[in-house]
Amino acid sequence: MGTAVLFGTVAVTFAVGMGASLGEVTKARAHDAADVTVAVPLPEIGPAGPVPEERPAADPAKIAAAIEANSGTGKYYSAGTVRATVSGVTGTTAVNAFTGDAYWGGYTMVSGRWFDQPGEAAVPTGFPAATGIEIGDTVTLNGLGEPVTVRIVGEVLDPRYDGMQVFTDAANLTPTHADLTDISHYRGHVRYGRG
Repeated sequence: MGTAVLFGTVAVTFAVGMGASLGEVTKARAHDAADVTVAVPLPEIGPAGPVPEERPAADPAKIAAAIEANSGTGKYYSAGTVRATVSGVTGTTAVNAFTGDAYWGGYTMVSGRWFDQPGEAAVPTGFPAATGIEIGDTVTLNGLGEPVTVRIVGEVLDPRYDGMQVFTDAANLTPTHADLTDISHYRGHVRYGRG
């Protein structure tokens, strides 16, 4: 009977722990703490016919101004992506560049901290495993017009792209004139803290 109780306790503990872990991984994939998300518009797909007049591209600065001007906005950030190469790493790495403090967006830190100074970045767990780069090391992002060097200050739980991502402030890429794509905007109604 004691063995049955022991196995039952182990099974329940395992199930609860596994459920909590999977919940954290799902949350890490979604980064969905924002109340409102203005995503990149998808191209229209419809029946063949005359080619419609091309719409002007949305101006990220005007979208940001409209979101920030809304009285219900507590926190706001935008995110864009650019591809870069990292010395010693095969293929390209997704560089996720943020305008505003994206920490509240649902990013879970494994170790270190979220970037908050110029020239800093955070990376998912898969990045140090693939590159041997650790917190405190610097990484040079190439292929952006000019090389950009950032210091890794934190490790983030994010399983997307096999961990081959770098999270940094968009201001670090501004001098290179990197063409950020897939810019999305995230808004929260309440004030979020780092705790």
